[in-house]
Formats: sequence, structure tokens, C-alpha cells
Amino acid sequence: MAALTKNRNTPERGGSRRGFGMAAAKVAYAGGIAVVNSSGYAQPGTTATGLKCVGRFAEYMDNSAGADGALAVEVENGIFRYANSADADEIALADVGGIAYIVDDQTVAKTNASGTRSPAGIIDDVDASGVWVRMGQDALVATAGALLAASNLSDLTNAGTARTNLGVAIGSDVQAYNAKLARVQIQNDATVHAAGAALATSGINLITGGTGIADFTLAAPAPGDRCEIRIDSLSSGDVVVTTAAGVTFDGTNNTATLNAAAEALILVYKSATEWQIVENVGAVALSSF
Repeated sequence: MAALTKNRNTPERGGSRRGFGMAAAKVAYAGGIAVVNSSGYAQPGTTATGLKCVGRFAEYMDNSAGADGALAVEVENGIFRYANSADADEIALADVGGIAYIVDDQTVAKTNASGTRSPAGIIDDVDASGVWVRMGQDALVATAGALLAASNLSDLTNAGTARTNLGVAIGSDVQAYNAKLARVQIQNDATVHAAGAALATSGINLITGGTGIADFTLAAPAPGDRCEIRIDSLSSGDVVVTTAAGVTFDGTNNTATLNAAAEALILVYKSATEWQIVENVGAVALSSF
């Protein structure tokens, strides 16, 4: 259909009460938990999976001899009180905000009984007479405690469950992932060196121990690289770092000599052949062979 070019008399339907076609061979009792089955027909709540709770039946309707949709029944949205279960399935006040599960058309439980029950709705309150449950299409919940269509955040009390329900994992490319932030993380990773070796071109290189350590090499930088070379401890002597062939510090030098604890060079990519010195801590000596 094409977009509107004039006002439209759009039909409306009240959100608190509506009719559903009855499922075949079912009887609805006024006040009972109303669900729709996989075919979209209303029936009383029962222990089963794949049912969607749409509220409570507003009237008695007997379709025990009829086919699917032969009769229609009124269903109401709202907060309704139903019987509580017992033992491990008993719902407590501490469960408010969580999900109640359907046992039958007048009873709810705390658990899905190992994946055999459908959600009834959101637990609103608990008293000596039963459990108040927010029911209807504005409070539909997915099975197994997934995040609610009505933006209920009860699953967020368990961060691991929330991540599972959202389909994300720590360290993966999720909505908040940013390649630049990932590089910042790498730039703050530290590697400890006690003997000459190739230094990391991104991250912190901590050099420790020894009475003079030669044979440290630093490769050419790549865009985004940030490298720190720092003396953590040194008994005596010099630590000598030499850049790769054709690569310089600030365009003129290719050798750095550090000889005291806490001396450091902080370097960033300037070009494919040049490390720019951002900070020289402790007057690190620079030279060229």
C-alpha cells in the first residue's frame, strides 16, 4: 500500500481487554490464566512449553465440542493474584521483579521445572493469599528467563545470564566494541624482559635485572603503535636498544642507552621508518652507529 496523502480513520482497539478465538476442545473459566498456543488460539494455562500468557479469562466459554476458532473469548490484561506453589517452587517476596511460571490455570511457580513450563508474567507482589502477577501482551516473557519484551531488567541481577540472553560474550565484538579502544588495551599490556630480545612495538616493555643488557631490538612502527621502554631494575651497566635497519628515533638516531631504574622512552608511530619520542624520562642517551 502507498504512503498516506490524506487523513486516515484508523481503527483502534482497547489494550486492556480483547477477544481471542478459542482452541479446539477447550473450556475457559472466568478468572483462569489465559494463554495462546502455537496456532494463536486461546486456552487455559497448563504445564507445557511454547505457550504465551495473554492475561486472564474475563468470562466462561465452553468450546469442548468446537474446532479452533469456533468460539471467541474475552481476555483481560493486568495484575492478577494466583495460587502459589510450594517447596522449591514457592515464590517469595524476594522474587518480585522475576518471572512466574504456569503450573495450571490458577497456579504459578518460581521455576520453569527444567524447561517444562511457560512464563506466566512478571511477579509484582507476594502475600499470604498468593502471587500477584503482571500478565498480558505488554508483559510477555520469553522462556528460560530471557530478557523481557516489556523491558523488565530482572535478569541483570546476574550479569552472566544477561550476557547469555543478549547473545554477547566478554572479549567479543559486541555493540560497544571499538578497535581503537582495543588498541589502547594492547598499549597498556606489559612484557617483562630479563635478557636481550625483540621489544613489543605496542605496549610496555619492562627491563629488569642484569649488569648491562645488550641485543634489544625494536622493529619498525605501524600506524597506531605506542611503545614504552622502561627500566624496572638494573644492577649496573647499560641497557642498549637498537632499531631495525633504516628505522630511527626522531629521524636521526638508531640507538638508545638506558642505565638507571625508572629511565624510559615513550614512542609513537610517526612513519614506517621513524619512531617519534613523546617523552624521554631520565635523559636516556640517544646515538647513531
